[in-house]
Amino acid sequence: MIQIRWDGFGRNHRQMRAAQLSVVEMCQTLRIWGGSRGGCAEWREWWSICARWRAVATPSDGVCWVDQLPAEDFNRGFGIATPTFSGQCKVLRYHVYFERHWANFVQLNLDTNPHSLNQHQLDQLQELGHLPPEHRLSSAHAIFGRDVYVTMPAESTRDPTVVLEGARLTLQAWEPGGYTLTLRIAGQPSRSQQFGTELQAGLERVLQSLEQLRQHGTPDPCQQHGYVDQVLSMLYYWAIFSGITRGTAIAMYCGLASCLAAAHLWIEPPQPAGFQMDMEAIFSRSPQEFIECVKPWVSEQLRGGRFIPDAPSLAQSCVTLRHHHEALNLDS
Repeated sequence: MIQIRWDGFGRNHRQMRAAQLSVVEMCQTLRIWGGSRGGCAEWREWWSICARWRAVATPSDGVCWVDQLPAEDFNRGFGIATPTFSGQCKVLRYHVYFERHWANFVQLNLDTNPHSLNQHQLDQLQELGHLPPEHRLSSAHAIFGRDVYVTMPAESTRDPTVVLEGARLTLQAWEPGGYTLTLRIAGQPSRSQQFGTELQAGLERVLQSLEQLRQHGTPDPCQQHGYVDQVLSMLYYWAIFSGITRGTAIAMYCGLASCLAAAHLWIEPPQPAGFQMDMEAIFSRSPQEFIECVKPWVSEQLRGGRFIPDAPSLAQSCVTLRHHHEALNLDS
């Protein structure tokens, strides 16, 4: 389920094993917290499980929480950048989302006009969609006359009156030639606090829904799908937050798999070709919109079954860094 089926996404067996171990530990942690009715649940502790395994699996990637970067970098808004078109080239992994990226970039400019274009310029921007990507971006940059960005809005579940800052859809000139269309995530302190609040509330809702499933005993499809909706809503905020320097996407899949496993559910692989759950979240303006994008795949492939019912605690078995490496180095 975790492996993305698209060009550029090779299978890294060590990272895949780290993801599998993350799922086990995250699932076991959810079950412990659910049994205590979520009183000790803490969103960052839970997501840190996957971040830790990802960091150990590939130390050279420098995986850490964005707010653990040097204060100067964090306070000025360290940004994670994901281009869908770069210079004069398609970005192999992400170009499948270029048209959606472009459509949102244009629509947000039409809706809010943050760069004060006149009506003729807005009409010109809207008419560029038939051009090849490189000509489209160069023409758009000429209309604006400078590098620009617009921000995807993200609805808050805790407070419907609040609009969170999603990804910045950024158009830039690319030296020595060409233009780039990029998704940029700003890691600002105020933003981290807002998303932390949403993720904590989301985790608590997941645990409450999980406990309801346990109390019901007999599997109830309506309750199961309600639980899945709560899980996807939490994952929506995780993807947009992008609180770690590397591995947000794989952590998202681990979060989904572990939540389903905690409820004795799983998804039959593979996922649809070209589908990337984190990108679906980034281009959605609300959890509900994201759920509507992802739910057809999840619902169609959702299965019931048991998962590591009486396995030893992985958190107690892998205490030191050496334990983690030994677990990752075991022969398949």
